[in-house]
Amino acid sequence: MRGHIRLGRDPLDQLSRRSRAQKIGLLFQNPEIQFPTTVNETVMNGRHPWIQRWRDSSEHDQSIVDRELNRVGLQDFGSRDLSSLSGGERRRVELAALAAQETELVFMDEPVNHLDLHFQTQLLKEFLAECRTKARAVVMVMHDVNLATRFSDHLLLLYGEGETRQGPVKLIANEENLSRLYQHQLHRYQAGDTYFFYPA
Repeated sequence: MRGHIRLGRDPLDQLSRRSRAQKIGLLFQNPEIQFPTTVNETVMNGRHPWIQRWRDSSEHDQSIVDRELNRVGLQDFGSRDLSSLSGGERRRVELAALAAQETELVFMDEPVNHLDLHFQTQLLKEFLAECRTKARAVVMVMHDVNLATRFSDHLLLLYGEGETRQGPVKLIANEENLSRLYQHQLHRYQAGDTYFFYPA
């Protein structure tokens, strides 16, 4: 099977690397530290697609970095070495760098990996709210069924061997579909306007 991937009207393979980086952001599940770097430098990496060649970052770029570090509660960590942080702190830095990139399309693999419950809900809520406000598309891979159903508009369930089910959360998130997905009986419980799923 062959086809073409377009981002808007542009064929993806015809975009320059810089253009791709300005349009597509990616958060890996477990990024590796390739070389010594500070927290500020790591988040500034998200601004590189917008910085002209042979020029340093601007005050505007630094203001975006400061804003995102403040959003994730690491405003005083700028000079810290990334390798000195805990897993949760590093994840917050990675989310700040992704937000600083300001792309049209965002892919996130297990975005709340290593985060405490407070940051799982608060950071996802704030990040996705801003993306909706700025008409940015977000695709997330998640294993936590309750976070997925709470923060998503559309679900794609992967049953294996090429079988899928997809659609709006209200239509797809039910006991039958999710119990089959997780191969364990789940029950749905209502809390206010929100539904949660728990093992039987």
